Amino acid sequence: MAEPSTLRRLTRAGAALLLLAAAAGVWQWVDSQRPVDAASQSAFDQQMLLTTEQLQEQLTNDIDGRQLALEKERAESETGLGLYGLCTTWAEFYTNHPSESSLANRDRACSEYRRYVNTGELPQNDVDDVDGASESGQPETP
Repeated sequence: MAEPSTLRRLTRAGAALLLLAAAAGVWQWVDSQRPVDAASQSAFDQQMLLTTEQLQEQLTNDIDGRQLALEKERAESETGLGLYGLCTTWAEFYTNHPSESSLANRDRACSEYRRYVNTGELPQNDVDDVDGASESGQPETP
C-alpha cells in the first residue's frame, strides 16, 4: 500500500489535472463564442454597422417628424396666422403698389412668418418700421 504522503501527492496532482481540464473546457467554450474566422467577423461587423445606420435613420425620422409637427402647430396658431396674414397683405400691397419700401415690408413680414414657423422665434416689434407700415404692421393705403 502507498504511503499517506504519496497518496496526498497523487490526490493533489489529480485535483490539479481536474482543475486544468475544467479551465481548458471553459476557455474552449469562450473561444467558441467568438467569430471563427475573418469572414464571420466581417459579417458581424457589417450587421452591427447596418443596425447602427438603421437606428440613426429612425432617430432622424423621429426628429424630422417632431419638427414638422411643431411647424404645423406654429403655422396654425393665432400668432402664425396673424404673421401669415401680414405677409400676404404686404405681398398684395407690393403687387398693387410696387416700391422699395413695400418690397422691404413684404420681405420683412414674410421672413418673420417663416422664422416663427421654423424656430418659434417671435418677431421683434421695431419702432423704426420700414416706411409705409402703420403701427399694426399693415400697409397704409395711399
